[in-house]
Amino acid sequence: MRKTFFALLTLTLCSAVGAPLHAQQLQGDFLVAGPPDATSDAGGGIFVVNLAANSRTLLQNLPADLRRTSYLIQDPTNPLAWYAGTRGPVRGNAGPVYVYRFTTSTGRVLSARKLNTQNLTTDTEIKSLAIAGDKLIFASETRVESMPLTGGAATTLFAFARPTNNFPAMVSDGRYLYANIFNTGNGYRTGAGSIWRHDLQDLTKRVSL
Repeated sequence: MRKTFFALLTLTLCSAVGAPLHAQQLQGDFLVAGPPDATSDAGGGIFVVNLAANSRTLLQNLPADLRRTSYLIQDPTNPLAWYAGTRGPVRGNAGPVYVYRFTTSTGRVLSARKLNTQNLTTDTEIKSLAIAGDKLIFASETRVESMPLTGGAATTLFAFARPTNNFPAMVSDGRYLYANIFNTGNGYRTGAGSIWRHDLQDLTKRVSL
């Protein structure tokens, strides 16, 4: 049982790290986040990919901030709701970056709301998202933070020095955060090729898997 869980977890984390575009299945189609050009900031957005027609269409009514979506996950309680993290105007430059929740139907955004109340102006990109019970956990290159799914002030779980946290991947079962996070700045590592389980009720407790 443990080996099966570990294998599935490893597959999930590797998929999140390895895919340059982040996609989730929705009623036979896919929503795919494609950030704009790294230099010119042209293009970008969230697209509906129709597998049968081999085509993609930009979501209509998309807020300007979401044109720079860098990571996308689906709300497990609502197949029409999504959480998105963005990057700064030019890849590698500081933000601001945002976390959004939005809903979709028939190829258009029905509603969208920015969740983070603090302006994340020193980060360049939201690199990973995970849902843990009633919390949304997000990772940038300098921090991992938690905030209510409904939005509001965030609590820092881990903080890093630059340059760091280039390839974070996270999943959660509500109690624990399973993470592959590598910090090259100050020697703090939760990853470096391994997966660590962090107790969200007591972050001093972590176990290498």
